[in-house]
Amino acid sequence: MYYSSKYGTTRRIGQWICSAVSCAEVTATHIGNDIKNHQADFYIVGIPIYVGKPISNIIDSLQSMHYHTGDKPLFLYIVSWAQSTPFYAECDKFIELAHWYLRPCRPVLSRSLPGWLELAALDPDDRRVMKRLLRRLDTISDEFDSDSIVFADQSDERLSKQFGCDINEWLTGKSGLF
Repeated sequence: MYYSSKYGTTRRIGQWICSAVSCAEVTATHIGNDIKNHQADFYIVGIPIYVGKPISNIIDSLQSMHYHTGDKPLFLYIVSWAQSTPFYAECDKFIELAHWYLRPCRPVLSRSLPGWLELAALDPDDRRVMKRLLRRLDTISDEFDSDSIVFADQSDERLSKQFGCDINEWLTGKSGLF
């Protein structure tokens, strides 16, 4: 499994996913590491969404993945705090964007999982960007109220492990790999 993570949530969620895949040994590796020399029967990719897009350090790696994965099954999860808000439908757009970056690879399963956002714990630059985004959303949407937002860890071990079980089921039932 390859992931990128700025504050650790995507890594932790990936570990939960990996723990539920029982048909093979899966290890979590930061995407910054070289994937060219790693041969696998399948790939799991974890992408954190920050201010509506994948964090910048993962985009180049995503765009080169098709050179290294070949025709092996690819599973994708994104981690977005928006998944735990009334605006969770936006996460479908984040999945589509991640698919676009992965093209011509096409994940066989994709999932959006809730993440973490605690304004006080963000570094100053990220906090400033997030506050600016929240002000903009308050201005352009009558439905959005940043004062009512719960800023906390919304990651969900049960949902993450369920995605791992779904991957395991796909691998054992449909692929014939294991």
